[in-house]
Amino acid sequence: FGGGCEVNQVKKRGKDVVVIFNSENSGITSDNFAAKLLGKDKQGNMIFGYSKLPEAHYITALLSARKPQITNNGSQINVEIENFGQVVSEISSINIFKLSGNESIEIAKTNIPSIKPFQKISLELKTNLNILEKDPIDYLVIINKGEPNEVKNTFIKPNKK
Repeated sequence: FGGGCEVNQVKKRGKDVVVIFNSENSGITSDNFAAKLLGKDKQGNMIFGYSKLPEAHYITALLSARKPQITNNGSQINVEIENFGQVVSEISSINIFKLSGNESIEIAKTNIPSIKPFQKISLELKTNLNILEKDPIDYLVIINKGEPNEVKNTFIKPNKK
């Protein structure tokens, strides 16, 4: 990926070095900004590095939902939430939708308590609809902590052959 960039300037900062380069045609975009440096020092030894943007948070909670399971004769949904991040998660909200054609119908919602790193919890939610366990349905699960970068998990039933 990328094609390399010409170095414009090198600045020493404590024990680190800041390399400034022309990023035109580098492949760096607002969505893909993980620049990597691979090169040689003056003695011909390999050097490598990577970019860290000051406004980007690299150590965050990372919540993910498993596929919701229908229980209690269709009046309840169980969903497992895991925190794959390195820090405790904040209280978040979860909304579960049944997808039907172009429609999404909210069937359950609640708050998710804080979850420790690499831990999981199971939530039992009452549904707004009576869903039959034998009817496979498509789900959209949205986890949101009040920020625009909400987590969306979509679970689509497999096609029958």
